[in-house]
Amino acid sequence: NTRFVELIRNAPTPLDITGYRLVANSVYTFPSATVGGPSPYAFLFESRTPAWFSTLGLGKDNVYLYDATGRLLDMVGWTSPHMPGMSVARSVPGAGGHTAYDDGSAVVNGWRFDQTPTPATIGLQSDQNVSADVGTVVQFPLTASNMDSTPDYLNVEATATGAWPIRFLWPNGVPLTDSSGDSDTTPDLGQSWGGVPVPFVCEVSIPIEGAIGDGDTILLTVSAAAMPLAHATVNLTIALYPHFDITRSVSPPTVYLQGSGPPYNEVAQITVSIRGAGYPTVVQLPQDVVFQIDETGSMNANDPTNLRVDAVKNYIDRMRDTDRGSLIGFTTSAWVVANRPLTATDPAGKTVLKADADTLACSPGCFGGTFINAAIQLGNDWLINFGDPTHLRVEILLTDGVCDPNPCDPTILLNQAVAEGIMIYTVGLGTNTNPAFLQNIADRTGGKYFQANTPQDLAAIYAEIGTRVNRTAGVALPNDVTPMIEDDAAPYLTVLPGTFLDPFTGAPRDPTFMQQRGDRTLLQWNVSKIQINETWAVSYSVTSTRLGPQDVALYPDSRVAYQRWDDSTVYQTIPQSSLTVLAAPTPPFITATNPADGAASVPVDQSIQAVFSEAMDAPTVAWLITPSVPLTPSWLSPQILLLSHPDFAECTQYTVAVTAGRDTEGEALVSGPVPNPWSFTTLCTVFVNYTITRSPARANVRVDGTDYPAPTTFQWRPGDSHDLSAVDFDPQGPSRWAFLSWDDGGARNHSVSVGAIDLTITALYALQHPAQLTLVGLDPGRPVHVGWRLFGAASASPESSAWASWVDDGSALNVDGILAIGTAERYITRDTVAWTVNGPLARTVQYYHQFTATVRLLGLGTHDVHLDATSFGMSDGAGTHATWSDWVDAQTSVSVDALLSIGERERYGTPNPTQWRADAPLDETVSYIHQFLPRITLVGLDTNHAVGASWHADGKGKGRGGLSDSLEEWSDAGTFLTFDRESSGTPRLLAQDPTSFTVDSAFDATIRYAAFVPPNWKPLLALVYSILLIIAGAVFGTRALDRYVPPPAGGDVRARRFAWRNLTLGEKFNELSVPQIEEKVHRDRRFTRLLLILPFAATEGAIGLLSMFTGILRIPDAGSWIPLGFWINTALLVAGLGAGLAVRRTGYRMNQTILLRLAGARDKAGATPVAGGGPGNIPANPSGKPISRPRM
Repeated sequence: NTRFVELIRNAPTPLDITGYRLVANSVYTFPSATVGGPSPYAFLFESRTPAWFSTLGLGKDNVYLYDATGRLLDMVGWTSPHMPGMSVARSVPGAGGHTAYDDGSAVVNGWRFDQTPTPATIGLQSDQNVSADVGTVVQFPLTASNMDSTPDYLNVEATATGAWPIRFLWPNGVPLTDSSGDSDTTPDLGQSWGGVPVPFVCEVSIPIEGAIGDGDTILLTVSAAAMPLAHATVNLTIALYPHFDITRSVSPPTVYLQGSGPPYNEVAQITVSIRGAGYPTVVQLPQDVVFQIDETGSMNANDPTNLRVDAVKNYIDRMRDTDRGSLIGFTTSAWVVANRPLTATDPAGKTVLKADADTLACSPGCFGGTFINAAIQLGNDWLINFGDPTHLRVEILLTDGVCDPNPCDPTILLNQAVAEGIMIYTVGLGTNTNPAFLQNIADRTGGKYFQANTPQDLAAIYAEIGTRVNRTAGVALPNDVTPMIEDDAAPYLTVLPGTFLDPFTGAPRDPTFMQQRGDRTLLQWNVSKIQINETWAVSYSVTSTRLGPQDVALYPDSRVAYQRWDDSTVYQTIPQSSLTVLAAPTPPFITATNPADGAASVPVDQSIQAVFSEAMDAPTVAWLITPSVPLTPSWLSPQILLLSHPDFAECTQYTVAVTAGRDTEGEALVSGPVPNPWSFTTLCTVFVNYTITRSPARANVRVDGTDYPAPTTFQWRPGDSHDLSAVDFDPQGPSRWAFLSWDDGGARNHSVSVGAIDLTITALYALQHPAQLTLVGLDPGRPVHVGWRLFGAASASPESSAWASWVDDGSALNVDGILAIGTAERYITRDTVAWTVNGPLARTVQYYHQFTATVRLLGLGTHDVHLDATSFGMSDGAGTHATWSDWVDAQTSVSVDALLSIGERERYGTPNPTQWRADAPLDETVSYIHQFLPRITLVGLDTNHAVGASWHADGKGKGRGGLSDSLEEWSDAGTFLTFDRESSGTPRLLAQDPTSFTVDSAFDATIRYAAFVPPNWKPLLALVYSILLIIAGAVFGTRALDRYVPPPAGGDVRARRFAWRNLTLGEKFNELSVPQIEEKVHRDRRFTRLLLILPFAATEGAIGLLSMFTGILRIPDAGSWIPLGFWINTALLVAGLGAGLAVRRTGYRMNQTILLRLAGARDKAGATPVAGGGPGNIPANPSGKPISRPRM
């Protein structure tokens, strides 16, 4: 609990109360805050401001409220203590005076003391009522808010009458959880303040099985986590639609196995009960109603003005045209008014029926007894005979007395009503009725019982009955194929025929269908319908053939199938129940005795033992021994009795009898397969010799706790027991003798029972030596196997550092010499790894961790290099030129020569790594390069005239500049050593010798450098001029030759050439056609011009070749670009070109004179001209101008 002050402002707009003050013995000033509007409350809690409340007086004090300007707004005071946990509050919030300074003035000014504290810090909306079906989920949308300005967690909790599952959800369906900042474990809505609404959902799951009831109300509470006093609650009510509450019970819950027989009960009674539950639904079905009105003499006092008749007439007025009704009066008998059948309640029918009702207004002249059964019987018959089965058939029974003769038993009549679906409403008027009797009638038939204390109550009761409701909880499925009720008894249960009863009436209720199947006994009942508040039940008896706890039915096969109020089909399972089946108890008997009946030579100190078949009730067990010996009983277990005694007499027969006893279930002791009483004879003393020794015979043996030298012989009585002990270990110097076994098979310390003959018992010992091995060089995770023998058995142990144990004398001790870890790693030792242990042994074994190492050498040819490695802690070298492979010690170095010198100026070197650490298996390749050391001498250079050189060494390009005297560098064989052809400086010097060398030996060479000589361009110029001359020859032409012979028509060129040997040119032309003449001129020109130019071109080319090899006529010469050679070249070119142009001017010209000559030549040759021109003819040229052909 916490103290608090609450301010309330009922106004639509907020008021800023910043700076307002609460004054008592101390002052509290409100910080920035408002009150009113959506947040009409402001609070001051002790948990937040303890200093202000600590000075507040409980028996006398005043509290004042001032605004920010100091104006007094309100006050309250008290001058006496009041009830703890209660509060002082305004009778009407915001109303009253402001001068309440003590108890009296506080009351006058509108205050009230000892009020229940209800700080309105939590808002919760709102109470809700819903209707739902069983097996569904109902969700209530709710809104909560924290009206306080201080943030707090809003915890959500709920309680309900029934154990229906309840969940709290956010609107999106996510369950509420307890916030991490909240110290409790209650789900909450997070932090909230200032009246901000927080929506959430309360979800209720309605069960479908068991006694569900008519509904439930959930009380949901939202409270402030830090201030539980601040809370709000809502009621969430769920009214269930009509349904069945189905239960099953088994009585008694424990029986005996089938076949146990009397007096053990084997039979259990299973009861299945189906109750119509839920709230009726309003329907519009037509009604057939019978009004049964009490006309007995007591009505004169209880209803002197016949208000009962007025209530019936009001009911008739509210009936519809499709309804029908009849009126029955009853006293000691019953009658239908006017013997009128059910009459439709249309306007005419209502008039008739109300007139019939008036005939029953007998007060104050009523008389007669109250035989209620007669009214029910007549109502049943009237509705069965005249009623419509499709209508709701209803009886409304009104009485003010107790059924006479008393007691009345309406069971048969009610069963008839239930079977026909008739509902009976009962109304008790006054205080002289039997409410239980009337309640039973209503409950059994699905109606309802009403109590009317005065006649004035009847109008309201009949009005309520008249509400058209469907009080049917469920009806059979419409096809009548599926029975409403099916119970499947478990296969190990035997259902006893003839035991099916209605548990309320005792009447038989045999199943409509019953069948014994392999996996069940099928029981089915056809039930037409069950009303709300009506219970249908059946009990039947079973026995069981199975022991232990067991289910009585098959679940969920056992079920009820029905059509509910909304015409939907519902299958509800009948709940499971269990039955415990016990085995029938059996009477106890003796199953064994020790000594057994007839036993001889029983030791005189042997106890007597009796074993029973059942756990015995010890106080009931009695015994007798003859001859008499004092016996002391003890129970080794509930079934084993032990009788201890002083020693028996020797050579004596004793008889023992268990004379009485009962087991824990009260069963008396009976005779069994073991004789009772039984007899035995004690031992007659005879001595035998037992020798106790060791092998080898040495030291002591211990017999009955005393040491004796080995061997020692004892005289013992047969049947006696003696203890033998052997020393576990006997030291012998650093070695020891270890006990192995007794040759009689006993333990090191054991007892022997003395037999009838002499016997030697020997303790066997073995000599053992200490042995230890120190293992050096092994990793802890890499143990080796140590093997030895101990106590004659092979032993083994993985060890990595040290081993120590005892070892049998003369046996082998060994340890692994090699520990292979894959194919490339091992631990190995060169030390001895096997010993024969003949005495104390200590050895050290050194192991070497090794990896395989492979080094591949390339490029050495047949020259060996030195390879160095470490194996077994020692250096291990080898010469090789190819591939080397071996085991090497881990963490050691493997190396190979990086350089192999063949001579002073020849060697093999490598750029690859040549040293490695063996941290893992090693596989390396080293490529060697063959190298020479050439010497190059440079002549003619100085520091101002230097050159550079390049070469290859170790597979990489090398270079150096500024060389002026010599170079001596190692170079890779087969590569080139190259120097600059020109030097630096001015003037540049030019190499007079080759500057590139192939490095294939350690050679010596000299390169001479001299002044730079420019290139001789004379050969190139001569070549260019020669080409120009040949081109000119191809362009120019002359008739210096008559060479070309065009082929004749027959194609025989040789014949024509022979025929032309002596012909003139004109004669040749005379034989040719104009195209052939053109071809001949073209070919002769080409040959002639080439022949003319070739001498010039040849001369030019010869001069160029001569200059190339001798330098004669070089260009330039002594720095001049116009030397003699140039002028000679140019003169030859000009001469050749001029000659070609000259002869071209005198080539073939076809003028008139030439044509006449051609014609004359043809005439002389006897050719016949062809007029008009054509092939072979010379065309006329009337102009007389020269005719020329296109030059080819």
